[in-house]
Amino acid sequence: ERLEYYKYCPFCKKHTKHKETR
Repeated sequence: ERLEYYKYCPFCKKHTKHKETR
């Protein structure tokens, strides 16, 4: 299952798009 969502990145200090594959 491929999931695409917005996650907060502490390093970028902003929300970025993450792709998670299960």
